Amino acid sequence: MTNSRPFLYAFVILSSLQGFFILLFHCIGNSEVRGSIKSIKDRHSLESSVRQEQKKRLQETRRVQKNGSSPSGANSAERKSFIAKLPGLKKNRKQKEEATTV
Repeated sequence: MTNSRPFLYAFVILSSLQGFFILLFHCIGNSEVRGSIKSIKDRHSLESSVRQEQKKRLQETRRVQKNGSSPSGANSAERKSFIAKLPGLKKNRKQKEEATTV
């Protein structure tokens, strides 16, 4: 019985690490799973949220300009300065101006 004690300890340790090995080899080693995790992470990132907010504002601006009224009291200069202040956007000046002018 005393000779089998090291094997019992090894069995317990390796059995307790079974979940870690599954995570390591299946989730991290599988490119499909990594892609899914990355897409979920990107969906909830700050930059994505800022882009969605900018897209909503641009759609509102286009809709309002199409109807011929001013967008909720904000003029074009205010919109340009707001978009210029948004963090996380990596657009150059020309793209920013195209985004605000419709």
